Amino acid sequence: MTTLDIEFENSNGKEQHLRLKDFSMRHSAAELKATLEKFTLLNLFEKDGVGLYKKLKHATIIEEIESPIFEIDDAEIAAVAVQATEEKPQVNEPVIEEELADIHIPEDLTVATEQPEPDVLIQTIGFPAGVDLWELNEMQSLAVVTACLPKEYALENVQVDETQGPAKLILFGRLKEEYVEVPLATQSPPETPKKKRKRLLDRIRKRE
Repeated sequence: MTTLDIEFENSNGKEQHLRLKDFSMRHSAAELKATLEKFTLLNLFEKDGVGLYKKLKHATIIEEIESPIFEIDDAEIAAVAVQATEEKPQVNEPVIEEELADIHIPEDLTVATEQPEPDVLIQTIGFPAGVDLWELNEMQSLAVVTACLPKEYALENVQVDETQGPAKLILFGRLKEEYVEVPLATQSPPETPKKKRKRLLDRIRKRE
């Protein structure tokens, strides 16, 4: 099993770790770093008034080797499950946790896009009914940012809008330099056939 261990610095200057289990390195180190740096712009995660992920420090991949010692057959597993059910009363999980777990990003999101300037992009992201934006965990928020903002844009700011209805996430992006169109150099227009004909006549007259 492979785990990605990401170290951040919180608003108090102390270490704050975020670990992703079963991590698969599908992007380059530079792309992963850029994505994690976007995550530090989210002001959604606090504990006792301390911002948890304010500055990216480094990321490490930890590989674990699993060595099976013994196996339990299905009958034994079923017997243990029945015993656990009889000993402990069932506790209903909060509905919001189930809804959050079922979010498909970005398919279940409502994204409204504005472009007030040619190189500026504003995305207002709405979530399914019954989902509280403040209940999103770290990885869900990171997935929203990376899935919704086009790769051509660099994230400049993140805001939460609670003025109308359920809270919405607002992303502000600016077009990266490598995607900015450079105007073509001005070129003199080609000579028209009329001008060429006139010059040819001038040469003939000179010869005469």
